[in-house]
Amino acid sequence: MEQWRNDLENKVITESFSGSKERYDRAMQRTFEETLDWNSLLLSETIFPEHSINVHDIIKSNLGYLPKPYITLPYEPYLNALYNQHRSKILSDNEFNKEVSLSLLQIRNKIAEPHNELKYSEAIYLKHQQIPIEYRTQIRKRIQRILGYEANIETSVYCELKMCDLLSSDMIRLPEYLTSADYQSFLIIKYREILIKHGKEQASASPLLTAFINYL
Repeated sequence: MEQWRNDLENKVITESFSGSKERYDRAMQRTFEETLDWNSLLLSETIFPEHSINVHDIIKSNLGYLPKPYITLPYEPYLNALYNQHRSKILSDNEFNKEVSLSLLQIRNKIAEPHNELKYSEAIYLKHQQIPIEYRTQIRKRIQRILGYEANIETSVYCELKMCDLLSSDMIRLPEYLTSADYQSFLIIKYREILIKHGKEQASASPLLTAFINYL
C-alpha cells in the first residue's frame, strides 16, 4: 500500500508539477491550510446572508483587502448578525463599531497565526538568501515605501518571499498601487514587530494600524 502511494505521488509530481517535489509540497500545504470549515460556510449562508456583501466591505475597508474565505468564514455569521442588529437600530453605532473591531482583530490574528514564532525556521532564511538580487531590492524598497521605514528582516522575511513568488511565478511587475499582498505584508510585519518586542498577548491585542499605511 505504501509503495502504491509513493508511486501515485511520484506520478502526480512528474505530470502536474514538472518533477518538482518542492512545488508539490507547497501546493499540498496550501491545500491543507486553506481547507474550508464547512460548518462555518453553512452558518454564513443561513445567518442573514443578505448582509454578506456589506460585511465583506467592512472587512476590506479595515484590513485593506478581503482575506481568503478560510480566514473570514468563521467570523462572518456573527458579523452578519451584528450588521442586522445595527441596521434594525438594536445596536448603537458605538456598540456596533466596538463589536466589529473585536472581530476584525480576531481575523487579523488568524492571518498572523502562522507567524507567531519569534524566529522563523532556518529554511525560510536560506530561501530568502536565494531570492535574485533584483527581486530582493525591488521588494524591500516596496515594503519600505509602504511602512515608511526599512523593516527588520525578522519581521519581513516571509512577506518578501511571498512577493518574490508573485514576481517569479506570474512574471509580472508589482503595480504602482497597493495590492492585497501589500496590505497582508503590512499587517504581518506590524504584528511581528510587537510580537518580538512585547510578546504574543500584546501583539494579538494591538490595533490594526492599516490607516497608517503609506500609499505608493
